[in-house]
Amino acid sequence: MKYLFLFTAMAALAACATPVPIYQPAQTENALGYRDYPIESNRYRISYRSSSEEAADRFALRRAAQLTANNGYDWFEIVNRSAEMNTNASSGSRVSIGGGTGSYGSGVSLGGGIGLGLGTASSGNTLVRLEVVMGAGPRPDRPNTYEADAVLANISG
Repeated sequence: MKYLFLFTAMAALAACATPVPIYQPAQTENALGYRDYPIESNRYRISYRSSSEEAADRFALRRAAQLTANNGYDWFEIVNRSAEMNTNASSGSRVSIGGGTGSYGSGVSLGGGIGLGLGTASSGNTLVRLEVVMGAGPRPDRPNTYEADAVLANISG
């Protein structure tokens, strides 16, 4: 019973260690967050690196909407999208066992321990890249075209 409680507590702590994706600018090239640069006055390349592809997609879309609104446009069209997943080679479940003995003076000690590591999706990250073209006026009736205001209202950051 004691070991079941210990295992449950370790699993709960491992779950707490999973980072919650946050919308933010990336401080360095490989850091989590967004990076963008203009290609033309109404065309941008945007990338978002996050611990999950779903979050990277959402936040890249949000960044495209922000840039569109900030530049005085009403809508944007995704003309190119790619995703790249980077995983940590040490991810995955693993078990480690350790033990030791020692003596000091007339006392003797014996110790042991068991460790359990659980790899998660946060063991790596996903980089989503978008190339967007922005426009003003009524949104064209084409797939991959979005109203900037609607995206900003629906995807929180």
